[in-house]
Amino acid sequence: MPTQKEVQTNWPEVKNRIIRLWNKLTLNDVEATKGNINLLRRLVQKKYGLAEDFSMKFEELCDSHFRGTFSEALAVSSFHIKI
Repeated sequence: MPTQKEVQTNWPEVKNRIIRLWNKLTLNDVEATKGNINLLRRLVQKKYGLAEDFSMKFEELCDSHFRGTFSEALAVSSFHIKI
């Protein structure tokens, strides 16, 4: 599970991914949480029901974002090394 700091640091990107994954949530709903993972969990469970497995999906969402960010940074640094 990502840390609160990781979510806050990447909030603009994470927020957009949350809205795409859980499309019953509005931008205002998500922005009101200010990236607080516990508030996000409660919001998703309220809109989708308690059966929604927030932790697993949120972890996958953030992992794919953080991996993508790392991969992009690595590609850029590799590009600079080749020059």
